[in-house]
Amino acid sequence: MLSKRNVKAKDIVYVVSILDGILLLGGRMTVTEIVPRAELVRRRQDDAFYDAAEWAIAEPPGTRLDLHRALDADLTARLRFISSESQPKPPCFRADRKLDGQTTRGVRELTRESAELLDRIITITDRAPLSTSMRLLTEELLASMELSDSRKPTVSQRTNSTRSSRQAARTIKSTKSQWK
Repeated sequence: MLSKRNVKAKDIVYVVSILDGILLLGGRMTVTEIVPRAELVRRRQDDAFYDAAEWAIAEPPGTRLDLHRALDADLTARLRFISSESQPKPPCFRADRKLDGQTTRGVRELTRESAELLDRIITITDRAPLSTSMRLLTEELLASMELSDSRKPTVSQRTNSTRSSRQAARTIKSTKSQWK
């Protein structure tokens, strides 16, 4: 249950899953409230929700849900989960560099650096059109996507460029509160 794991309003929650030992990053949301399933069904007038006891509500909605954003093992290995007994812990991998399915079971708190990494991945990939096939994201791919984005003119740069062209023709010449 979310409330037993101390998830509350204003917490940031990352939607994740594991497919064949690869971490999928679905998106991010800032929790407005935690409600029982019956309340969610009543509000949405839809009974097709998974049978979890509690649901996190985000108003406004979080980032778009992208079920094709797969993190390679090296990116996933950079994540750290806060532990009350020791230093932050990395995700658990099997011998074949596949993520252990128990790693994301339940609710775990991320370190600030891990949350920033996931935010960076979401920000970069949300600029691209929504994919219909799995994208395996590596640090190199993210860096190239960032570089590609930095070379694109911004709206204000395009506007200024257009104004300059017009003038030349006439004259002949961009808190988190808690990290969950």
